[in-house]
Amino acid sequence: MVNLDLFHRILTISDSAFSTEIYNVQDIIDEEPIIKSHIVPVMQNENYVYHVNDRSDSSWLSNMFLNLLARLPIQDMNNQWKNEEHAIKGIYDYYGNVIKSDRVNYYNEMSKRMSELSQADFLKLLITEGMAAHLATFDENKSEWIVDLMYMNQYKVRDGLLPYGATLHMTENFEIKFIRLPFCVVNDGKKDKIYDTITAYPQDHKYWQMAYNVFTSSLIAHVTIKNHAVECHFIMAGGMLSAHHDNQYKIGAYLSNLIKPFIFRTGDINSSALGILVNPGGIVSRLFSFTQDSLNKYMHDCFTSYKFCHPLEKYNHRLAFYRDASKLMNIIEKFTKNMLIDIFPLGPFNVTSFIEDINNRIPGIANENISDTDNLVRIISSHIYNVSVWHEQIGNMSWYILHPGPIRVQPYLSHPNAMLESEQNTYQNIFLALMTSVVSMPKLNSELHLTNNKKYEHIYKTFQNDLNELVLECEHLDVDALECSVSL
Repeated sequence: MVNLDLFHRILTISDSAFSTEIYNVQDIIDEEPIIKSHIVPVMQNENYVYHVNDRSDSSWLSNMFLNLLARLPIQDMNNQWKNEEHAIKGIYDYYGNVIKSDRVNYYNEMSKRMSELSQADFLKLLITEGMAAHLATFDENKSEWIVDLMYMNQYKVRDGLLPYGATLHMTENFEIKFIRLPFCVVNDGKKDKIYDTITAYPQDHKYWQMAYNVFTSSLIAHVTIKNHAVECHFIMAGGMLSAHHDNQYKIGAYLSNLIKPFIFRTGDINSSALGILVNPGGIVSRLFSFTQDSLNKYMHDCFTSYKFCHPLEKYNHRLAFYRDASKLMNIIEKFTKNMLIDIFPLGPFNVTSFIEDINNRIPGIANENISDTDNLVRIISSHIYNVSVWHEQIGNMSWYILHPGPIRVQPYLSHPNAMLESEQNTYQNIFLALMTSVVSMPKLNSELHLTNNKKYEHIYKTFQNDLNELVLECEHLDVDALECSVSL
């Protein structure tokens, strides 16, 4: 049985969200070297010295709790919250001290504001600037927006939980049309049974809430596991870390110093993600509905089907978020190009070989139709965007799940229309949100002094100034919140 008190104690007694153990991460899928944990040289700013695998501030007590956490058994319980007030009180009784911390409270307030939105406005936010922005396609013939997650229905879920899979349809002006599910739950007087496809409309009091819950839970499962863990952490960030580590003595100090801030603690974080989140019985197994076999298959399929595309290609040009993302990408590309062209002679090391090495780890990231220099600008810019903008927009679950209202994770078969799910599910939601919030990285626009090269420092300072000026221009992107590397 999952002891909810333990979740509380792990965060309030332990002094770090990470284990003290230095992980030696094995190859994840089919013995392919997708990502390994490496120790990367020191990065520092004016106040701190950071080490990629430095866990010296973690205690044996923290390590013991987190190892225990990773071994807790799964037990789905559907003891529903009485109402929202009851849920909020329960959350603060368990996690009050942690939630009150400045960093967590920032996301908690955002989550609270999202909970006050209508379902229509919340779905609009998800598409226009939230975690579904990269998934939204526009059908010109039907003049509608579509987020299609129907493919997830092929992966089995545990008994008593609704299947994943849904497609959201909205008008050109982001008004809800309907949600289509690949199943329908009907109570025959004895027990719930699952039948074929249903189309649920907002005015449909019988099926709408179930459809809304299934769509949001499918979305957060897709984003958390596929986009965040597999693609953002293990393939993109992990691939760049491995390529840097294996080539650092060939590429020279200047190019290495360009890359280092953006792979800071990646090995440490990815090790923690593997050990705590996605291991059998880990947090992902408990939060989401997949059976262990189907979760393994889902992650395997996410790895083997991955193909890199340029970050801006993931957004439809009609979306407001695209405009902010484009401005930020232009600044990142300007910074990278200035560094590579003005500072680094790209010899004597073999640039082509380095690019090929990265492309082997991150399939499709190299473009065979452009020069080596342009390729390197494209690769490093895409990586910086991935660990900062992409990670904050897609990887940060906190503002969606710190409050029990906005989004579902495990919709229960016996309560298909429940607005608030089980107490256990909510507490674990909050735990995941806190895990992703309590430890912060250096900011993308912070002053990072990695070398005494004055030209380097001037270009970096210009980059910082460009980012700070962009703060006033972006309506749908908090530039100040962007971190320079992946956090959990």
